[in-house]
Amino acid sequence: MIRSEWFVGTLAIGLGAVIFVLAIRSFRTTLSLSIVGAVSERFGDAAARIFLAVIAALLLVTGVMILRDFRPAFAAPLSDVSGPEGSDVSPHR
Repeated sequence: MIRSEWFVGTLAIGLGAVIFVLAIRSFRTTLSLSIVGAVSERFGDAAARIFLAVIAALLLVTGVMILRDFRPAFAAPLSDVSGPEGSDVSPHR
């Protein structure tokens, strides 16, 4: 695993944990965020907190998947992409 994967995975878990704490605790500043405020106005504070908890859970799961080096079947690491006889094949042509 490369360092950038550690950084991104840890960052996702950290942000997920912070957002989860914000969802559990009833901070009024959290509702000042535009999309959370819109959810709160339309469906109430409880729905906004559930919305934040779902976002936090998605971030936590994504961070764990990154740190566990999970990849979809179509995503190969750049180190595995090579042409015949070791020629460099760029995936971005």
